[in-house]
Amino acid sequence: MPQEVEVVVNSHDQHEIASQNPPIIPIPSNNAELETTPAHSERNEQPSQPAKLKSKFKPNTKIFFRFLVGLAGLAILFVGKFSVPVVDIPCIQDKVLDALKFANDFINEAGHEAFRNAFQALCSFMMDITFLTTFGYWVVRGKSCRLPFTMGVFYIIRAVIQKLWISPFPPGFYWDAPGFPSLTVPYGRGSDFFYSGHSGFLIICAAEWHRASCKYRKLIRNIILVFAAYTVAVLLVYRIHYFIDCFTGVFFADYCWIKMDYFRKPLDALIVKVFNKVHTAIWGKKEKKEVKEAVKEEKIKELNEVYNDA
Repeated sequence: MPQEVEVVVNSHDQHEIASQNPPIIPIPSNNAELETTPAHSERNEQPSQPAKLKSKFKPNTKIFFRFLVGLAGLAILFVGKFSVPVVDIPCIQDKVLDALKFANDFINEAGHEAFRNAFQALCSFMMDITFLTTFGYWVVRGKSCRLPFTMGVFYIIRAVIQKLWISPFPPGFYWDAPGFPSLTVPYGRGSDFFYSGHSGFLIICAAEWHRASCKYRKLIRNIILVFAAYTVAVLLVYRIHYFIDCFTGVFFADYCWIKMDYFRKPLDALIVKVFNKVHTAIWGKKEKKEVKEAVKEEKIKELNEVYNDA
């Protein structure tokens, strides 16, 4: 049998062999490049779209799930029938005002007039600043009549409700003039409780700034929301509103703004139509007269030119 011969090659010889026989690197052919290029370009041209989330519920499962939700709602309503409170009280009971009684006693206590007037004047100052900035911006750069429509609906409905619903003055009521004049806040004893116009006004202004095109719109919106929180606290501490007044004022103001924003295009078109009719009725005859006089003067000039040429 032939004997196996073991050949030993040192590292120097391996290096020389490798240099004489370089490794072969596969190079794609031109046809392969032509085939892959269009696919690559198509991937670049079509932007990647996020995958849509598909519901894993089958149709029967959806119906069963909705049935369970409806059954749970029915159970809650059924239990609610037996949990209706029966509390007979001689007057309105506001537990939030009761919780803030310590603060109300502080502002009504003799010797604390400076604190009382300062907190009240600061609240009025916030209302005035919000009014001037919001309506000033709307006058200069406003693009819709949404803001005045929202304010009108909010305050007209408030005035109607106050004729139908009258609440008693809570003990500890205080809203005398603090010695600081205000453009928007009336002072004195008033029973315009439901719902709060202070809190609603600030919420409408904050919502309007949320849609503004100003660079600092978010900052101004957040500042107005801080004003609103402070104002609600003052209204409750001074007891010029019940808690339900402020709660309803905040959410009803937001509701009015959402509705006016939804109908802003037809409302803006209505305003433009009315303005055009009023403008035509007032200045239309004058403009027609001016046009007739201008035409008459042009005819006279033409006749004079013809006469001079002749």
